Amino acid sequence: MIAICHACLLVAQRGYHCRMIAAAYLRVYIREDRLVRKRWEEHGSESIRNVVVTDNFLWTESTADDALVLQWEGDTFVCPRFARLRMLEGVIAFDKTYPGGVLIPRHAVEMVKDQLIALRSQMPSAKSHILTSPWFVPLRWFVAFTAEHRSLYQAGSRMSLRYRAPMDTVKRRVDRGIRALSEANLGPGALVPLQDLARWLAEFTEDAVVELDYDRVAGMFSDADVVLDDSSALVEESIVALEAGDFLTAGLRYREVASRWAPSQAQAFLN
Repeated sequence: MIAICHACLLVAQRGYHCRMIAAAYLRVYIREDRLVRKRWEEHGSESIRNVVVTDNFLWTESTADDALVLQWEGDTFVCPRFARLRMLEGVIAFDKTYPGGVLIPRHAVEMVKDQLIALRSQMPSAKSHILTSPWFVPLRWFVAFTAEHRSLYQAGSRMSLRYRAPMDTVKRRVDRGIRALSEANLGPGALVPLQDLARWLAEFTEDAVVELDYDRVAGMFSDADVVLDDSSALVEESIVALEAGDFLTAGLRYREVASRWAPSQAQAFLN
């Protein structure tokens, strides 16, 4: 059995032990008073349970209709998990990455597509508030933040790291990055992923809060490396250099941050 999706934390194969996947998250929190539902349960570890969906997929999140809760500048913000929606979207995204039925049988993918169509017809306003990246933080996520948005926190016995910023700030920074890459003529490989991120962010209101959470991906590094991590600052320096036409410095800064994340990113292709 093979199981993987945007919110999946477990991979299992016949004849092998299950292995937990470290994942980083990009989340959008909406003001509580903007949502139809006013009361949410805060998602905690006690609500996580394994749910076998089919012979091919194993879901390791609670499928309860709950949300993550954030207190920000005196207001309450919530990030609905929409676990079922994210799972179905994740399976389809995984199939696009590894097409041809190599890892997921075609009949299973078609079944998931039908379920996703049905779910969207029942909940037309539902959208994923969470992006998930197994093993590493995509470099394009750092474009949205500066070092001022950075904070450390204790995650069990280890240190982890998160960035939080207002949506209007995040959108301006992503748009700025798109302009810099476009004017530098760096090609679609660099530009398209950032444009995709901008389209996802555009679905949310300006008064939302965006959070980049290293979560368990921080465990790929030592606590000292996490404390000293300056990935967002390096990406910022690269963009500033691009805007100034200094392609040498831009390349050096980008290479530095890319090299830092290369070993953990390689895990995505080893598992």
